[in-house]
Amino acid sequence: MAIIGITREGAIVNAYTKRKNGATYLYFDEVINSTHNKALRSRTFYKLIKPLDMEGFERIVTMNRISDLSGARKVIAAGGHPGGET
Repeated sequence: MAIIGITREGAIVNAYTKRKNGATYLYFDEVINSTHNKALRSRTFYKLIKPLDMEGFERIVTMNRISDLSGARKVIAAGGHPGGET
């Protein structure tokens, strides 16, 4: 799962998850947009010991009430395997 284009404190942030060995890993990357190039900078990393659905993922992303998801794009099951599972 991924949420692309979150606005948080004036910065654009991408959040995505990865499931491995029964745990869910959450990654938050900031989009750096300069005059010369665009890049991603890692901001935060969390590990949860339980499976997570999109509703729970959105709750975690908006927990602090400073994240705006109005212009964000949500992607579910974008894994690299043939069935879309991660």
